[in-house]
Amino acid sequence: MATFMDYTISPLPLRIVDLLADESQLRVRSLRVTQVGHLPGRTLQRERIAFGHWAVLYIVGGEGGYRVDDGGLQPVGSGDLMTMRPGAHFSFGPTPGRYWDEYYISFAGERIEEWLAAGLLQPDIVRRVGVDDTWVQRIERMMKLLENGIPADADRAALAFESLLYEFAQAGDGGAEGARNGLFHKLYEMLAGDLYREHDAAAVAALFHISESTLRRLVKKTTGYSFGEYVHRLKMAEAKKLLLNTEMKSKEIAGLLGYSDEFYFSRTFKRIAGMAPGRLRSEYEPGRAPGAEFT
Repeated sequence: MATFMDYTISPLPLRIVDLLADESQLRVRSLRVTQVGHLPGRTLQRERIAFGHWAVLYIVGGEGGYRVDDGGLQPVGSGDLMTMRPGAHFSFGPTPGRYWDEYYISFAGERIEEWLAAGLLQPDIVRRVGVDDTWVQRIERMMKLLENGIPADADRAALAFESLLYEFAQAGDGGAEGARNGLFHKLYEMLAGDLYREHDAAAVAALFHISESTLRRLVKKTTGYSFGEYVHRLKMAEAKKLLLNTEMKSKEIAGLLGYSDEFYFSRTFKRIAGMAPGRLRSEYEPGRAPGAEFT
C-alpha cells in the first residue's frame, strides 16, 4: 500500500492501493475494484474534473461542496456519499480554509448498469448515509485485500464493495427505515451472540435505550414474528447445530439454551423444525440436509 505525503492535497499522510492482481485471473468478471484510497485532512479543491471511471467518495469528517457540470453547489458533510461517473465534470472539495476526511473507491464492470437500475448508485446527488465505524473497517479491509495481488482476494474486495454499496443504499433510502434496519442488525448480533441465556424483552430494550413496545414492534415488522418467537427460532437453530455436531443429549442442550423444562424445549423444537430432536439426529446422514429447514 502506497503511503505518501502530498501537501497540495493534505498535510497528513495519504494511502492509496491499486488493483495488482492479473485481471485475466479474476473469477468475478462483472465487477472490479480498481483503486481504494484514504485522504485524511484533505484541503484540495478540484474544479471541473472529468472522470474516466466510476468512483464513490465517502466523507467521514469535515465539510465542503459538490457540483456536477454547471449544476448547483450541493453541501457535503460527515456521513455523505458522492458518486463520480464518466462523461461529466465535477467540482468538489472541502470548504476553503477547512478540510474533510475522505475514503474513495474506484470501480469498473458490467454490474454498474444493474446497480444504476436498482438505485444502488445515484449519480449527481449527495446522499446522506451516516458515519459507521464498521463501514470504515470494511473499506480498510478492501485495501488490504487489493494490495497483495492475489486474484481471489481481489474478487473478495469486489464482493465486499458490492455488499457495502448495498448497506449505503439501505441507509440512504430514508432516515427512519435506515435507522430501523441498523438497529435490528445490532439487535440480531446481540441475541445471536448470546443464545445461552434467557432474553427478557424489557432488559433487551433497556440495553438499546428504547421502550419495550418499540422493541416488540421492531422485531415484528422486520421478521414477522413476535419477540419471544424470534428468540425461540434463534435458539432452535443453535439447538439444531448442537444436535448434528455434538453428542450432547437433548436435555443438556435444552439446559444450555436456557430451557429448564426439557419437554417444553422438545415441543418447541418440533414445532419449529418439523420433527423432534431425537428424530432429527437419527435421520441425519452426512451430505444430506436433515429434515425441515428453519425459516
